[in-house]
Amino acid sequence: MSDDHGALLSQLLPMLVIIAVVARVALRSRKPSKLKIELMWIRPVIYLALGVLMLVGVPPPLTVVGVGAIVLAVVLGCALGWQRGRLIHIEVHPETHEVMQKVSPAALIFLVALIALRYGARSLAMGGIGNIHLSINLVTDTLGLFAIAMFVTQSAEMWLRARRLLTQARTAQVAS
Repeated sequence: MSDDHGALLSQLLPMLVIIAVVARVALRSRKPSKLKIELMWIRPVIYLALGVLMLVGVPPPLTVVGVGAIVLAVVLGCALGWQRGRLIHIEVHPETHEVMQKVSPAALIFLVALIALRYGARSLAMGGIGNIHLSINLVTDTLGLFAIAMFVTQSAEMWLRARRLLTQARTAQVAS
């Protein structure tokens, strides 16, 4: 394979994976799925453990820029995760109290935009931004912690809202 074909393949492969993931999410999101709020703690714990392992395994440089980038990534991840969680529709059946979730088109578009933003930021970091020389560990850790913060916060927002809706449904059933 020539160098041109290899370069093209290395650029197209991530895009094909992204398209496949988005297509899968879009197909799954067409119908509501059961939300088991009692099990919603498992994924965030796994994500947090992965984040700790990532930071301990190959720590990023602890410079002012490095710590600032990580703090900014976590704060932005939390803010965007909370917003994405709010975009997911949650409802509770009034009689059975079954909790259901459905990904809204806005949540799907939001996810696609975040993937595109991440891909663009990664490309910029790998190519170097002007005279800023970033450690590859810092770039990967920052992007990883951004994603972890986003997914953990999204789960927290959904869990809090589902629990509140379930309590309201149970209270309404007792009152009637």
